[in-house]
Amino acid sequence: MTRPTPIQPRDLWEKDGALRDVYVLDTALTDWALLLSLAGKYGYRYLYEGQDRPLPEVEKIFTARDGAHLLSVKLGRVTANCHFFVPDEIELDLDPREVQSDADHYEVLQFLEALAKGTNKKVSVTTENAQDMPYLSYDPLSHEWSIYEPPAVPQ
Repeated sequence: MTRPTPIQPRDLWEKDGALRDVYVLDTALTDWALLLSLAGKYGYRYLYEGQDRPLPEVEKIFTARDGAHLLSVKLGRVTANCHFFVPDEIELDLDPREVQSDADHYEVLQFLEALAKGTNKKVSVTTENAQDMPYLSYDPLSHEWSIYEPPAVPQ
């Protein structure tokens, strides 16, 4: 397996004012439990209504819908944020400004591979709110990354 380089695709970490979204689709609570377990291995902060709290079981997160949840997973210097929008889709956001080195890039990819392998589901990285337009995806069955290079902009 070859991981994409920090410039594959060329605008993956461009500081363009948009976040990057990570998607795992068709998820079940067991997939969410895997995410929480990974968070424990990487280091995290959990907030409920802006207040630090112990990380609850995933079932409790999805039944306590009267407040805002935020799980921030530390991937080296990069933070992956999860807001627990819907139970059938894991969505994390990443700030490209935090990816400042090759090591930061590879730390993110390593986490995404672990998430894909643990859930046995494809993980995609897209620009903010563009689920159908991935930059990258990782397939845990083939252990392969796919890179979607956007067309060059004419000069």
